[in-house]
Amino acid sequence: MKKIIVLLIFCIGCQSSSKKVILPEKMVSILKDMHIVQSYLYEQKYSNQERIQRSKQLYHSILAKYRVSKEEFYQSMDYYSEHVQELDSIYKLVIENSSIPSQH
Repeated sequence: MKKIIVLLIFCIGCQSSSKKVILPEKMVSILKDMHIVQSYLYEQKYSNQERIQRSKQLYHSILAKYRVSKEEFYQSMDYYSEHVQELDSIYKLVIENSSIPSQH
């Protein structure tokens, strides 16, 4: 009986600490938008302090657009950083989706 209770407590503990990972398709869209914002901010004539403040606002807006919390985003980045092949696939799609189509 004690073994069952210990096992049950262990399983409940594992479930409560599980991380919610953003699906790759959604992660591609979020990262694409974040990199667009980063490029935009780099081109503006903001002071460092203004750039930091503005980037926080814009990144928050992006996460709100996709209904993702800051914690979910960071947990997902942690997950994908540990699963490099998945992160590589995501960034290949970010680059592919961010490319300007050539005009023939």
